[in-house]
Amino acid sequence: MENETLGLRELVAQNEHIEIRKAFFGLVKQPVYKPTGSKLKFTDKYYGPALRSQLEELFTLSEAALVKRAADGKWQEKVNGNLLLETALSADRQFAAIRLMQYGTIDYRPATDVRFLTGDAAKAVAKLADL
Repeated sequence: MENETLGLRELVAQNEHIEIRKAFFGLVKQPVYKPTGSKLKFTDKYYGPALRSQLEELFTLSEAALVKRAADGKWQEKVNGNLLLETALSADRQFAAIRLMQYGTIDYRPATDVRFLTGDAAKAVAKLADL
């Protein structure tokens, strides 16, 4: 896996479709999806091991298959689950970045690389993860 030591915010900031804008007198850095000017929101969702295969599917399905998969409904979040889905979603739901983490000895570690999605695929991930 690439960039295991970087957090999702840092990895998203490196994406070509993301611009970092300064706000509040230059004290705050706000990532924005360039094509639409929409601000990004970062969210963590926790899930139990029973959903592992479905979560891993997010990283292997084509975008069209992912949109079809979203029709099956939302996943049930589990407090203190050993799987963590890190997400970045633009306010207009046209851009999403996701990464699956798994709890190890003392902390969550990346189980997958980051996947960047746009358009209907981004909306599908937002629906599945109830964002």
